Amino acid sequence: MKKPCRFQPACSLCKEWKKEILKHHTHRTGEVHWGNCRPWLWPSNSWEMAKAYMPRGKADSCGPDKCDASGLLNLFTFCDHFSNIDQKKVREVIKCRNELMHSSDMKVSSSWLKEFGDHVQNLLSEFQHVPEAQAASTRIEKLLSSDWAVHVPGEDQLDGLEGEMSQSQMSEIEAELIKERLCEIRLRMEEQETMSKEDLNRMQAIRDFMHSNHDLQRSLQAEMQKLEDLVQKLYSQQQSVKETEVMNCEKKKMKASAYV
Repeated sequence: MKKPCRFQPACSLCKEWKKEILKHHTHRTGEVHWGNCRPWLWPSNSWEMAKAYMPRGKADSCGPDKCDASGLLNLFTFCDHFSNIDQKKVREVIKCRNELMHSSDMKVSSSWLKEFGDHVQNLLSEFQHVPEAQAASTRIEKLLSSDWAVHVPGEDQLDGLEGEMSQSQMSEIEAELIKERLCEIRLRMEEQETMSKEDLNRMQAIRDFMHSNHDLQRSLQAEMQKLEDLVQKLYSQQQSVKETEVMNCEKKKMKASAYV
């Protein structure tokens, strides 16, 4: 597993900014992903500071409107600037999101979706003073009122797409969620620097899902290729380690037999 990034700033100004960031961290002894940040921008760009409270992989995030849910939820959890927020509401959204991201068949029920939406709306109620949050709340209401059922060819009735959101909007949301999951899987495997049986099963489930969803397969081709390349790299490394272990074992046997 990769070691945490040990950021040791060379200039005195960055050292002071680092102290200030840690001072407002709710889990100072935990891992801080300094690699997310561009320290020279700390004095002029508050978002670069915010990324220090987020999980790994947020270096390219240039603002809250371009940041995924995991980054914002971690910011609310680990930066004491948001201590006035009801943390129970944050944890409820995190729990639902983890269930969504770890779903083996990448499907959820309509009742689960409603519960998730309710939790998200509860969290957004903490930001009533923020216009963008009000706009997001309206969009979520529209999303939840849409029918996400799937039309099965040959059936008499067309299910779905009867709500306020268009098919293209739903497809965009679905693609963003899958893209976020692919990124999380890739980052976790990079940190582990190995693949477990669970990882292999998860990869096969993703391949099967993509194979049956050609539109997503096309739009997420680049993300899937990155993941497949990483899988191949880790597999090759594991095979090399196994071969080395076998060779060392054979050498030990040969040495042992030489003394007999």
